[in-house]
Amino acid sequence: MPAHNKTPLANDPEVTNLVSIYYFENDDIESREMHKLNFWQFHYQIKGEKELVINSIHHHMKPGMLAIIAPNSDRTQRSICGYNDSAVCSFTCDSPQMDIFRDMVIQLKTEEINLFMQIIQFGIQYFVRVDRPGMYGMFLKENTPSSVLKTLKIYIELLLLTLHSRMTSEPNPLLLLNQTCENTQSAFISKIKDYFSANICNSLSVKQIAQEFHSSPTTLQETFKKMTGVSLMQYFSRMKIARAQQLIKEGKLSIAAISDLLSYSSPSYFSRVFKNEIGEAPSVYCKKQHPYSSQRGRQATWDKAIR
Repeated sequence: MPAHNKTPLANDPEVTNLVSIYYFENDDIESREMHKLNFWQFHYQIKGEKELVINSIHHHMKPGMLAIIAPNSDRTQRSICGYNDSAVCSFTCDSPQMDIFRDMVIQLKTEEINLFMQIIQFGIQYFVRVDRPGMYGMFLKENTPSSVLKTLKIYIELLLLTLHSRMTSEPNPLLLLNQTCENTQSAFISKIKDYFSANICNSLSVKQIAQEFHSSPTTLQETFKKMTGVSLMQYFSRMKIARAQQLIKEGKLSIAAISDLLSYSSPSYFSRVFKNEIGEAPSVYCKKQHPYSSQRGRQATWDKAIR
């Protein structure tokens, strides 16, 4: 039997434990001294600005910036501009490669932000956070697939390798996976659109949609707008108006009935939304679709509804 050369695969840096993954919104911090941690922590600024002091070094955190806080670091944070939305991922890693990240603050690139937010999304979806006296961390939800932990480990290590490549001459591993990330986001957006279609006759809020997809409202809206070019609720509103156009063309329902079917608060509000989107009132649109049909009774009902 011929000899086979076997090349050992690198396992450095190796993330050995997850401690916590979470986001917090609308955190108006005057000044807060945080206790020391015995693990590494990613602290990502989503919205607002704050001062983050790590071992006496002051950092002005702006949206898109990531602080990598080493174990046993002194930390203090204070809000500078408005409310702060942040995301946190904590983990243990004993790799010597981690020394290059010690208490570093870096502006993330778009592909790095996407990868980090996938980590946060996974954490929110599959873990329950615990933060009370004597207990800090998170627990797996019941029936979580065994592949989730492995996937999170891969994502965190990939982010570390990507950031490491920016400070060395090593190739960026994330560039090789960009297409995969885009495909994942596209599939996520498709699921949201399907959810909209199934709930076209309901009234939805950003909070409801975020809960349905186990995501933070901020992350959900940013991801959706990045992939579609329009806001989450604007897209849903356009779907409703498109459905209203279809129903008007069919000519089976009055405009007031269509307004009620699509869960608008009133026919007059429906008319404003329709006109803003189409450029003309639904009654005018209806006349153009059915120029030879008798719309008197239907129009009288409509006129009475919006008075």
